[in-house]
Amino acid sequence: MYCPVKVNLTLHVLGRRSDGYHELRTVFWKKTGTEQLSVRRTESGNGSITVEGAKIQGKNLLDSVLEFASRKISVPPLEIKLSKRYPQGSGIGAGSGNAAALLVWLKENCGLICTPDEIAKLGADVLALAQDNTLNYAEGTGEKLFPLIEEIKLPWLIVFPRWTSSTPAAYRKLDEYRGDFCPEDADFAAEASEIVKKLSQNVRAGLLPNDFLAPALCEHPEYNTAFDVADGEGALAWGMCGSGSAMFFAAQDKTLDRLEKILSMQDFILAAERMV
Repeated sequence: MYCPVKVNLTLHVLGRRSDGYHELRTVFWKKTGTEQLSVRRTESGNGSITVEGAKIQGKNLLDSVLEFASRKISVPPLEIKLSKRYPQGSGIGAGSGNAAALLVWLKENCGLICTPDEIAKLGADVLALAQDNTLNYAEGTGEKLFPLIEEIKLPWLIVFPRWTSSTPAAYRKLDEYRGDFCPEDADFAAEASEIVKKLSQNVRAGLLPNDFLAPALCEHPEYNTAFDVADGEGALAWGMCGSGSAMFFAAQDKTLDRLEKILSMQDFILAAERMV
């Protein structure tokens, strides 16, 4: 099965909560990525997880899902193979998408039943990527989801620069950039609704709001180079994918063809991939 990924159409980071996490206001837009997860029962008595294409830093979310599921149901020995394609720290939720795909498999094949709160504890993006709905407005740390009824049929181009940014590092840099300033909650739901409405009607929305962009630009002004190309070529929307380093561009196919060709020639670009 192919694992889902996401971009954040809007991403506002408010103050730090008592639990140490930041309060968010964001829109998750989910599509099917190209990382593949294969799961099958095995008679060997011992399950296994094999990851190809990347060395995962830190604890594998697939292990966390299996540990969680084992506390609720009897999980049979499974042979799990994961084919990775995306760099860690890109902000597209690839690891969370791997976890979401395994959760769905366990629900469909092993009778796993779990609540949204339980899924959210596995990772900030896992809950949104485990949903059928492709567009969700989210609050909290991303666990409070409000499905959006609009449908955006535009394809994406995801562009990976030669640098990455882990989630902890991104939040640390954002806090350092802001200093003592603590942004107030505002009518971010209305802003999100307006952006989603425009894109569902193929209307230009331009550079999309993401609080992580300002500190990222201090280190990598190349973002502006890429975004200027998007603006000049007539893309409908563009921005950072999330807290990580990757960029995304939403446009009609011919525009994305031109963008992919131009951006692939930039020396700070590692790779680009089309999402439909």
